[in-house]
Amino acid sequence: MGVLLRDILSNQYTRLLLLISVAVFTLCFGFIGFTYYLHIEGAKKQELARLQAIARTTVCDIRADELAKVLTAYPTKDAIKTNAQDSLYQNIHSQLERSHKNNLLLADAPIYTLAYDSLSQHFFFGVASSPNPFYRHTYPSFPKALRDHYMEGTGGYLDVYEDDHGMWLSAFEPIKDQEGRVISMLQVDKNFMDFIMEARSEAIKEVLLMLGLFIVFGVFIYRTIQRFIEKEKQTKQELKSYSQLIEQKNQNITDSIHYAKKIQDSILPDKSLLTKGIEDAFVLYLPKDIVSGDFYWCLHKGHLSFLATVDCTGHGVPGAFMSMTGNSLLFEAINEKGLTKPAEILQEMELGLRRSLNKELDGKEETQDGMDMSLICIDHSNQKLSFAGARRPLIHVRDGKLEEIKGCKRSIGNAFHKTANSFEEHCLSIHKGDQFYMFSDGYPDQFGGPKGKKFMSRNFKNTLLEISTLPSKEQKMALKQQLEDWKNGLYEQVDDVLVMGIKI
Repeated sequence: MGVLLRDILSNQYTRLLLLISVAVFTLCFGFIGFTYYLHIEGAKKQELARLQAIARTTVCDIRADELAKVLTAYPTKDAIKTNAQDSLYQNIHSQLERSHKNNLLLADAPIYTLAYDSLSQHFFFGVASSPNPFYRHTYPSFPKALRDHYMEGTGGYLDVYEDDHGMWLSAFEPIKDQEGRVISMLQVDKNFMDFIMEARSEAIKEVLLMLGLFIVFGVFIYRTIQRFIEKEKQTKQELKSYSQLIEQKNQNITDSIHYAKKIQDSILPDKSLLTKGIEDAFVLYLPKDIVSGDFYWCLHKGHLSFLATVDCTGHGVPGAFMSMTGNSLLFEAINEKGLTKPAEILQEMELGLRRSLNKELDGKEETQDGMDMSLICIDHSNQKLSFAGARRPLIHVRDGKLEEIKGCKRSIGNAFHKTANSFEEHCLSIHKGDQFYMFSDGYPDQFGGPKGKKFMSRNFKNTLLEISTLPSKEQKMALKQQLEDWKNGLYEQVDDVLVMGIKI
């Protein structure tokens, strides 16, 4: 037992289990005490109800006119010395005695009638079921409730009360004549000490039964703790080995992902490339995980500048793999194949993506792997901008007005046929001071705010319009702060966030 106790106290889990057990046993013994109290109170209510039922049924057998005649004929104390002295008294006595016997009442608690003397304001005894009459003896220490019920002509009961002869539980019922006048009150008593001994005996039986059940429960807890400790000893070393192995593998995976981040970061363009040929630019780039499925891209070729924001399927490691593929496809379409029109570049990327993922070009099944993106080409010599989008728009702000140029309603990589659903191209003239924004869906889809809802595209566009006059660095800071305020420290980032702003 001592060894087991030492083992219990040396282990945090078994210590917790022990504390719970102590708490349970404390509650159990508290429950036993409460159960005992409830049993006594319940038994008392049952006994009062029984006494009240006896009083009501006994009153039905008594004729009020006969009792009134007895009380009138014998107006003095001890005027009736024997139960057989008067036939009317004897008749009522017999009825009370029969009720007393049939209801198994004890000898020290006879059934009796009480009449009220309005001059002395005391009750006195009338007919009783006892062997010897105590006719017209005064009942000086009667409870006030008895007189109140007498005056109201109603029955009731008296909870534990004490008089010169002991402590009692009582019930009473008025005896009324044909005109409804109260002639007397019939009272039935139970000695409280007799009652409490009987009730305690029954309550102790219940408590002992419950205590036995708790002991069985305690033995079960003890054996459960013992088995738990033995099992824990057997598996502790094995779990420790597994934990170390998992830790090492997690560390290896994390190290690999961080290395992958370095590779992914290395392909992202420097800000100096973004601002080549334009006044200013910024990129807000917030991966959800270590690596991202979103990436931004730019390439300058002669008088043309290509800039893109790309949102690949998924985030984290799967999205990062797709982003590497997307980066390669963009470079191949523009730098190697010489394409300059954004719509043609997106179309070529789709073909390349399907080849990379081993998808049949004429297959009927739509792939779930793809990219949403915005791509612009700025022609610096002609002050023109062309745009094509795959489920992503281009936002143009000029002179305080915002215009949304929507992309095609499908992603790159989920077209059914090689030539179907070509991407649409938009061309527009650009002026100094024009502001353009491209972004993934991570920012508008972020949950937060007072109601835990999405930020939504409408609010995002309003934000872009409000900050469009600020320098690019301040725009980026404002967008980042807005996102943090929206999350309010209560909501996690749900997706990669990417916003690119370009000022002509």
